[in-house]
Amino acid sequence: MTAPLKRPLRVSGGSSSPPSSTMAASKEQFDAEFAKVIKGSDFEPRAPRQRCATAAKRLTTARARKLITALVGHP
Repeated sequence: MTAPLKRPLRVSGGSSSPPSSTMAASKEQFDAEFAKVIKGSDFEPRAPRQRCATAAKRLTTARARKLITALVGHP
């Protein structure tokens, strides 16, 4: 019979910081990209105390994908 593990195993052995693709965008960057995405539509800009996630939920799927692509930085 094997003894129980005293510490959890590390699968990847990487650092504790998240990958760069999951890093959050600043509110200023979000607002700038959000303004570009909603330009020419009937969507309102993000309210001063509104969370970015709440504002993003108002977008259509196509506009949300454009916003995500712009924030992540892929072409």
